[in-house]
Amino acid sequence: MQKTRNRNEERAEHWLRLWSERLDIRCPVRMERTSIWQVATTDGRRGCSLVGVVLHEEEACIYHTRRLTEEDIVHELLHVAHPAWSEAEVVFHTARILSARRPLRRQAAHAAVLMRRLI
Repeated sequence: MQKTRNRNEERAEHWLRLWSERLDIRCPVRMERTSIWQVATTDGRRGCSLVGVVLHEEEACIYHTRRLTEEDIVHELLHVAHPAWSEAEVVFHTARILSARRPLRRQAAHAAVLMRRLI
């Protein structure tokens, strides 16, 4: 279990460095895993999954309750790079950036999954 966690953390750190550079993010960004029991829905139900970024004046932190994917990191870093963008704009650009790296047959299915996040 520990080896898998370390490998996942290493992969996430790699993606964070890679995409921070590609998106020209100049402030430090860290990742912090949190318990699902610290996350609640608007109606107070605890035990929820979360991936989200908090921007501070000089730094940002990606909080997460589950293993991060490359898509998660690109999405959250776009929020850091473009704080004025709406969620729809971030979803659109996440799909656009990542689809350029995927075979065409997977692009449409992936875009559909990202758009469902908005619904």
